[in-house]
Parts: sequence; structure tokens; C-alpha cells
Amino acid sequence: MTTRRQFLTTSAALPVLYKFQSTFLGADEVTKPTTERQPSTQVILSFATEVADEPKDFDHIKALAEFLTKEGLIGNFHLTGDYARALKHHGRLDVVEALMSHEIGFHCNHHGAAPFMAGYLEKMDWRDGTSEWTRNELPGLRVVEELFGRRPVYYTTEFNKAPQSIFASSQAGLPTIGYLPIPARGHGAVWYCNSFVPSCESAMGVRTFLQHWAEAGTGRPVSGTGKVLPDQV
Repeated sequence: MTTRRQFLTTSAALPVLYKFQSTFLGADEVTKPTTERQPSTQVILSFATEVADEPKDFDHIKALAEFLTKEGLIGNFHLTGDYARALKHHGRLDVVEALMSHEIGFHCNHHGAAPFMAGYLEKMDWRDGTSEWTRNELPGLRVVEELFGRRPVYYTTEFNKAPQSIFASSQAGLPTIGYLPIPARGHGAVWYCNSFVPSCESAMGVRTFLQHWAEAGTGRPVSGTGKVLPDQV
């Protein structure tokens, strides 16, 4: 299976294009296959998996996961703690099995319900904020991990970019952020509060960032926590 990093740093061939042309164009208009390298578009398929109070959503997520698997694609499903608890409560291990072939992320413990992360972190200092995130969010992370038997590989916050939550999540073993609208000044990614954060402004530099990261052989960027890495993005 292709991981998120491998997907971002490789180009996939698109044989479907030629089949499409052969089917819908006249025989004398069919474009012949070429060995020339074609531009590629790289996409991350990311799904907020959070509607825990609607059991029919389980069937939709299962169907989506199975479709992607059938097509040879890997999706990124970030679950809330409440969603994982609901799957367990309703005995929907079939949904868990369908998601096993994909990357699993952690969204938050509760979504759209108190305590709201941005609210309780707004007036807290660094130490109190990281402690409060740990107290409120780790129970959700643990239930997702227990349900799938493996640690989620990324974290998507609940509509906030508080540095305490990003740092605390990295300390909890989630050093990759799935979505975060922090300023990246046109770069493809930043290293922010000890976490790797792909830019929501533009994905153009992510591939270069990861290539330099891999070539450095350090397992993480080395230009300093909390700063844009101009030499690597």
C-alpha cells in the first residue's frame, strides 16, 4: 500500500486516459500512447469522519472506503473519539475492517460540542493549555487507537490553530497535521510547534519539502521549530 509520503513523492501513470480517448473519439482521431513524461496532479483524499449520531453515516463511510480500496486508492479518514465510540457501541466492526486499508487520523475527542478547543485554550498560558488539551483529547485518541489496533498517523484540529494543541498533539505521538490554515507565506509546508504542517494555501512545495526531508536522513526538518523552512519547501 502507498503511504501519504510515498503518494506525495511519486507520480502515477494514468492509463485510463488512453482508454477514454479510444472509446469516445473516432478511429482516425485516437491519440496514440506516448512515452513522454506527462504532468501529474497529486491529490490527498481526506475525509472528516465525525457524524457519530447518525448510524446511516457508518454505511456511507464503509461504502466510500471499500470503493477507494477497489480502485487502488488510499484515503485519509480522521475520526473523532465520539465516532470511534459509536462504531464500537453499534458493533460496526465491518466499518472498521473497511477502513483498515486506509490511513487513520485523529480529529478530536468531541466535535461541535463543549468543551470547544479554541475557547478553552484562548486565555490559557503554554503549560496550562497543553495540559488541558491532553486532559480533554487523549481519551478520544486512545479509543481510536484501541479500535484500530494502531496509532493514528496524523491529527486534524477542530477549527483552531492554537500552538498548545499542535505541540501537545506532537507530544502525544501525532507530529503530522492534516489540515491547518496557518500562514505559510507561499511555501508548501512549515514546521510549526514541533509538527509537520502541509500548507492550506498551496500544495506546490510539499513534494520538494518531503524530498529534502528524506535526503537529510534525520526524520524531521532541522531548521528550527516554529519557523518556515525556505531551503526545504
